[in-house]
Amino acid sequence: MPDAGGPVAADAYADEIDAVTRARIDAMLSTNVAQLQQRGLLVGRAPAITGLLWPLSTANAASDQWYLTANYVDLNTSFPNQLLDHACGSRTYDTATGYNHSGHDIGAWPFAWSLMDEGSFTIRAAASGIVIGKVDGNPDRSCSTAGGPTPNSVFVQHADGTVGQYYHLRNGTQTTKLVGQTVTAGEYLGQMGSSGQSSGPHLHFELRAPANGPVIEPSNGPCNAAPTAWASQRPYNDSRINRVGTHLVAPVLAQCPGTIDTPNLIRRAAPGALVSFAAYYRDQRHGQLATFRIRRPDQSVFQTWTFDSQAATGQVHLSAAYWIWNALIPSDGPQGIWAFESVFEGQTVTRTFEVFDGVANGFESPLL
Repeated sequence: MPDAGGPVAADAYADEIDAVTRARIDAMLSTNVAQLQQRGLLVGRAPAITGLLWPLSTANAASDQWYLTANYVDLNTSFPNQLLDHACGSRTYDTATGYNHSGHDIGAWPFAWSLMDEGSFTIRAAASGIVIGKVDGNPDRSCSTAGGPTPNSVFVQHADGTVGQYYHLRNGTQTTKLVGQTVTAGEYLGQMGSSGQSSGPHLHFELRAPANGPVIEPSNGPCNAAPTAWASQRPYNDSRINRVGTHLVAPVLAQCPGTIDTPNLIRRAAPGALVSFAAYYRDQRHGQLATFRIRRPDQSVFQTWTFDSQAATGQVHLSAAYWIWNALIPSDGPQGIWAFESVFEGQTVTRTFEVFDGVANGFESPLL
């Protein structure tokens, strides 16, 4: 059993585009579209868009897997607590005020606020099109899911008339492309942030036709018969250990109203130190067994154990969870490069750290 940790709150990556904000956005887009049509920049309709690119990219290769999909489109328009996603599950939400979640929430994990501040995730255009709207200048830490400022956003109309809507961008990081200019699939649009009505750093990616029309769920599933619009649709449950960490002090993962993570990551420990070994999961489910090992510099195994979330929680599925095990490095243990590794769902994730006598322990950036 872990010494600490647990699931991350379900609303850690929540948002709401309330009626007032939606009306403000729709009015802006209607005006812009009318002007662009007059200029001859929005004409005709092409066949339906297929082959949407994943709209998230990383600024650092080390962070390539440090994300999760927290929520999908709510296909049941009733409310509250009347939930249906494309896979006939309930990985979505609605509110008593009548908001049905209208997009895919893709969040940074773990240490989302630190990763946001370091610009670790960039947003890219899922398909080519014309910029029909932009909003910027709103703060990244409003921690509001009802009311508050409009999220920083970019709106791209595709050749078939669908509109990709990218919300909660980091303030001041938007593309320099102007309304009316063309972007190509994969082109930079901004950085992941938490502006507007948002409880944590994430991209809310939404697809509509037209811009103020009905929401489109791009993912195919048993409760959404339309063919997938993705070039490569990601698994509904994309289970993975995003990263493993070594800590001398337990990490603090901020959640609104707190917005400052304290990762407390280390790469160096003295012999005799008590080290916290952490695993940060996405889409963890019962029955998925992970194996953990701590290896000495000669690769011999110092400690090993297995873990299934069923032993620690009654929840069958955890969108995000972290677990910590403490281990004492022997005072006479070998000095050199040790390793902490996990094997989970066929994937091995490893983190090295140095045991070295006489050198002060030091904390590091979460990207290292």
